[in-house]
Amino acid sequence: MKSTQSQTALEHRILQGLSFEWETALWVLEEPHRQRMRPPLFRLRDYRRTWGTWSRKRREISLSRDLVLRNSWDAVVEVLLHEMAHQFAEEVLGA
Repeated sequence: MKSTQSQTALEHRILQGLSFEWETALWVLEEPHRQRMRPPLFRLRDYRRTWGTWSRKRREISLSRDLVLRNSWDAVVEVLLHEMAHQFAEEVLGA
């Protein structure tokens, strides 16, 4: 039971960190573009073949649980930025 609580607490902190990194990454955008980017939901999933996805329908950036638990935070942020690029393409550029 305790390890499940620890895992849940760790994943909650990771999701908070992803939200913080998302906000921080917006500084590279010009103001009009920054305003059009709305904060997404963040979720960890048990992906087997991908490290992350952007879902326009759910307004969600999902990252692989394996990615965030077994790799450096820098690697996690790189995947987050990649998914943000998909979000930007849809929300700002209308692609």
